[in-house]
Amino acid sequence: MFMQKKHAGIISGGAVLAAALFSGSASANITFTGLQLAGLTYSAPGPGATAGYVPTSGGYAQLTSPDNVSSSPGQFEDTGMLLVPSGYLGATPFGTLSNVLAQGTAGNISFNLSSMTPVADTSNYAYWNVELANPSNSSDTIVINAYGDNILNANPLNQGVAGNSSVDTSAYLHGGSLTYVFGPWSSVTGTSVDGTALGSWNVTGLTISVGGWDSNTTHIGDISSITVPGTLTPEPGSLGLMVLGGIGLLLKRRKTRDQG
Repeated sequence: MFMQKKHAGIISGGAVLAAALFSGSASANITFTGLQLAGLTYSAPGPGATAGYVPTSGGYAQLTSPDNVSSSPGQFEDTGMLLVPSGYLGATPFGTLSNVLAQGTAGNISFNLSSMTPVADTSNYAYWNVELANPSNSSDTIVINAYGDNILNANPLNQGVAGNSSVDTSAYLHGGSLTYVFGPWSSVTGTSVDGTALGSWNVTGLTISVGGWDSNTTHIGDISSITVPGTLTPEPGSLGLMVLGGIGLLLKRRKTRDQG
């Protein structure tokens, strides 16, 4: 087929190769690994906390907390944290809190906790947070702190643990009163803030944190992958390079055939 129309065959062959390399549509989920984790937003607001990408061993996110701030409203200021914004690298926009919780229950939103130090302290592992904005007033924001199952490996959102959610101290409301919610997610989604049930608030980002437990022990969590719904979008420049690589491969094959 390539010999019949050489130039057209080379271009279409490169396109086919690129399509094969980026055939994310075959899967409903994206799993971010390696350099894809490097592009996330990392923050560590308090002294002694760190958060960042480690390029060794295939690449992973590392979150560290001295876990030594115990007073409100600064209890969570000693956390190491990373943010997955809505729509990151082709991730499906998260939608409402109720939608995100349903995706989590289905196993479509999860992070892989490859290691935790100290590993024996199984009550203080990494956990999810959900960042919300009021659909009627985007200036109203709330962060829901989701207590996890304290397990290594897969940590899906909405793990079904009774009492696994509470409102973080970083809520910012205009003219509304904040109700602190401790209980299962069903209690959270049904709670009305500023006239709108939290289940209908928009999720602007998902974060993963280490710290905030007041244990006065340094904790380090390594996250090797994060899975969310969507189809992977190649970073700028990578598609062109891979298409060129495909063209080079086809040129080499054509030259070999011509010589033969």
